Amino acid sequence: MIGIYPLLLIWAAVLIRRRKRARDPSWAGFSVWTMAGAIFSFSLLTGLSIGLLLLPLAAIALYLAVRSAPDFRASLGFLGGIGVTLMLFASVHHFSTGWLIPGVVFAAVALASFTAAEEVARRHQS
Repeated sequence: MIGIYPLLLIWAAVLIRRRKRARDPSWAGFSVWTMAGAIFSFSLLTGLSIGLLLLPLAAIALYLAVRSAPDFRASLGFLGGIGVTLMLFASVHHFSTGWLIPGVVFAAVALASFTAAEEVARRHQS
């Protein structure tokens, strides 16, 4: 069953590749990808308890993210979603640094990368 998760990511990457590029990925696209990343990682981390029940929801979220923002820059939000999930797990475990530090790092890297990519794209267009 654990092999389904990588297959979902490969499927999303293939869908992104096949779709036309978005003109200008926005923060809305980044947010959709963040939600997809959060649902996907929560489903993965909860594994055989409720994770399998959330797997169809994760697949739908990935599909909607690909349809609404088929761009690499927007898909950086997926990392932010992983960070959000890790920070959620940290809050449940009394802000354990084992969950909190990776969560903050994932979220910060996603935000910084998207912001930098947007700045580079804006400068390139000018």
